[in-house]
Amino acid sequence: MNKAALREIVQRHVKEGFAERIEIVEQSLCELVEDTPRQQLLRLIEHMTDEALACHQKEERRWAYLTDCDRLDRAFAAMEQAGIVARQHFSCCNNCGHKEITLEARRKAHQAQVGKNDIDIRGYAFYHRGDTERAAKSGILYITFGAIDPQTLIINGKASGKVASKRSTLDDNGHNASRLEGARIGLADKSPEAPGGSSADDTSTSSGLGTGSGAPGLSVAQGSDSTFSLPRNSEEVGKIVEKALMDQGLEVIWNGTFMHRICVNGLNWQRRRLSGNPPLRLTVSNQERREVS
Repeated sequence: MNKAALREIVQRHVKEGFAERIEIVEQSLCELVEDTPRQQLLRLIEHMTDEALACHQKEERRWAYLTDCDRLDRAFAAMEQAGIVARQHFSCCNNCGHKEITLEARRKAHQAQVGKNDIDIRGYAFYHRGDTERAAKSGILYITFGAIDPQTLIINGKASGKVASKRSTLDDNGHNASRLEGARIGLADKSPEAPGGSSADDTSTSSGLGTGSGAPGLSVAQGSDSTFSLPRNSEEVGKIVEKALMDQGLEVIWNGTFMHRICVNGLNWQRRRLSGNPPLRLTVSNQERREVS
């Protein structure tokens, strides 16, 4: 049994900060390939998890009042207020995240219809579990974003809020029209050259994609009578995401185009597990800025 490898897996999940104790135990058990009897492994993992959580909580008491992960929480809350469906540690990968975020948007649109919120949905932003793992190790976080076709938010023939109900038209715009139509129904081409395809390398800003035809519910519209354009609307969403992050004093790297993911650089990944977190304000006070500098 490789106890060092097992301990590393447990500590990684604890540091990432999203999984509860039982989830850490279950995920660590699934990741480890061992011939050791399951019951023996389970006891060992539970012991390692308790040790790692106790160590994490001890360290957490010495953290600064406001951590980079607190800033991320505030930035994502600000995105939600601006009409962006914003999710952290969301889905297993970029391709699945594109599909699942559409369902999240439709859920929010339904809530708007029944009066539970009045926020118009403009787009989405998320980072997946692989992004979390990378950020916790390297301090570099990539965020996927994009606009949402208003047609995907029409439920029972009704659009939420001020969402336009006019159907977008498809045009080549440098992409194959059939691929775009496949994206609309969630069957996008996964060829290496396809934006959002499974061969896309999302570890760099040059090849990590902000959005693309691999995202279901997205379409390209051109012409004077069209109200939705994938590039234009997605770049507007990207600017909202960028501003929300920069307002929290985070270092953002983005070239301003909808084809590239937004990078947050230099993160000190400290995600809280204890109660009594700083209040979830949407802006950073001058005193907090001085503490950071």
